Amino acid sequence: MSKTSHPVPSRLAAPHWEKRGNTIWVSCGSCEGWFPVEEDLIVAATIELRCPHCGKAFTPDAAARIIEP
Repeated sequence: MSKTSHPVPSRLAAPHWEKRGNTIWVSCGSCEGWFPVEEDLIVAATIELRCPHCGKAFTPDAAARIIEP
């Protein structure tokens, strides 16, 4: 009898459809954790964002993904 393993989805790597609301979601370029940000922070390319999951700072152009409403 073989055991079937089912991967447990990570709360950090939630799929696109779970990102709701009138905000922008950013995925960290390091740990790929998702967090919401204001639009003016994304537009200002010189501002560094700090990931609340791993603590790494990065500019919006270094994000793994950005989902806009």
